[in-house]
Amino acid sequence: MKLTLAAIGLVGLAGVTCVAPQPATIPATVTPSVAPATTAPAFVATPAPSQASQKDAATAVRFADARRGWVGAAGGIYGTTDGGATWFQQLSTVQIVWIRSVDPTHAWAQSLNGTFYRTTDGARWDAVPASTPPVNDVFFISSVVGWAIAAPIFQGGAPQGPTPVPTPPVLLRTDDGGLTWRAVGPRSVSSVCFANERDGYGADGSQVLRTADGGQTWSVVFDVRHPEVGPWHPTVVCADGVRSARVQFTGTGAALGHAPYVVYRTADSGASWQLDFIEGYTLGSVFNAPPSTPQLGSYPSKLGSLGSGKTWFMTCSPPAEIQFYLVVDAAGATVAKGEVKTRGCSNDGQVIDERHAVAVSLKSVIATEDGGVTWKTIFTGP
Repeated sequence: MKLTLAAIGLVGLAGVTCVAPQPATIPATVTPSVAPATTAPAFVATPAPSQASQKDAATAVRFADARRGWVGAAGGIYGTTDGGATWFQQLSTVQIVWIRSVDPTHAWAQSLNGTFYRTTDGARWDAVPASTPPVNDVFFISSVVGWAIAAPIFQGGAPQGPTPVPTPPVLLRTDDGGLTWRAVGPRSVSSVCFANERDGYGADGSQVLRTADGGQTWSVVFDVRHPEVGPWHPTVVCADGVRSARVQFTGTGAALGHAPYVVYRTADSGASWQLDFIEGYTLGSVFNAPPSTPQLGSYPSKLGSLGSGKTWFMTCSPPAEIQFYLVVDAAGATVAKGEVKTRGCSNDGQVIDERHAVAVSLKSVIATEDGGVTWKTIFTGP
């Protein structure tokens, strides 16, 4: 049954130290084994329940363009082709953790129990045979070629024994749309983005890496250092092939509504890195950043790429009633900025283009079509 939802910068150089490229030889201690290709159980798209009963809690959101996208929820996946005016339930399963896509027909998702799903027509989702370690996040450059960060494996005693020791995340690659995966190189990598089948960036700990062979080997191009606020958890995004990119390093600990993060950018293929944004309350004295260095939210932001050198951020300041989204170019200039009218920080979100954005606010999904001036609910939670 068809369902209609009617209610529904100033940049400081801050003494950045650029590290000359050098081979990165840190070995991963876990070698993934990949389950043989088998016929995955199929889940046929089914109509959503009636409006009165369709009260599912939204947990993730992903749009391929301003009209076509998906919502992950506590009860499965819902799809839309009209910007959220109508939805169809496409998959009934346990809670969805994240959704990724490369176009309106090819997308991937993961559920809370670790099951990995994919769609090749934008409507029907199939469970994919598991890899070991299991897929934790993915980055695709086409409908068939992609990379995955495999979830850390814990080694050590039984639950009653010593605290398990996490092993480094493992990089996997697929050439068949995620049906099968193979290990790529020995290097631990916790975040990746690729411009093509060979060239890309990775990040792990305090380091940013470059590869020219699809992730088989990596060179260190930048190290944020400052171990006193580590360990660091990086997220790297490619904004224009490998010519321009950004990385957000998130530290540990929080104080008075603030959590440490720092964002750097490159516009020369990783040869040099400039300080973009910093959380000044906890990190200002550590990094000795100029007072003019801008801050995003008081907590780390969600971020992604719009291509053409543009990176988007969706800020997070827990005490604030309104957050913001920001689009910046390769040189650090702001090209778009809008409010995100959520109560607290978004559980998930995406800037689709400079005027369209979506965010998971509590258990619902809200959207803007006018650069954040107005927002409407397009998916209603319980």
